[in-house]
Formats: sequence, C-alpha cells, structure tokens
Amino acid sequence: METPPTPRLRAIALERFERFLVRTGMSASAFGLATVNDHKFLLRLRRGRNVTLRLIEQAEAFVAEIPADFRAPEVVDSSLPPPHEEGLSG
Repeated sequence: METPPTPRLRAIALERFERFLVRTGMSASAFGLATVNDHKFLLRLRRGRNVTLRLIEQAEAFVAEIPADFRAPEVVDSSLPPPHEEGLSG
C-alpha cells in the first residue's frame, strides 16, 4: 500500500499547485494530466481523497521543472468558426 500524505503536506502541496495554476493559466485537469496522467488529480487532492505521497512528489517535480515565465497555451476549439472581426470587409 502506498503512503498517504499527511494533512499538512497535502495542504502545502495544494497551495503550491493552486498558485502554479494561477501563474501559468493552466487548468486543473491539464495539470493533472501533465503531472500524473490523471485529470482528476487536483480534484481528489482538494477533496482529501485517494492521493498518494508518490503522486504529490511527481507533481512537485513537474512544477519545479517549469520555467517561471511559462504560460499555458490557450485552448482553441477548432470546430467553431473563427471570431468575426469588426472593420474587416469580406
């Protein structure tokens, strides 16, 4: 059985991950997929469920490797038509 994190460690990690999301503009699900291949990772961490110390360490390593000026790319839904731009004649 894998080691669960202490409540204090869980809180510290969650705060760091939340700050990372704000700084980078990355969504919680994208963060989970990028760090531990689980889009619900942060949801589980927020709710105090089924997150191991190993997963937190994996996510911490990811955050440590990302440059301070990194910004997550905007996701564009290619199935939607391009936005209408005012002032352009067509």
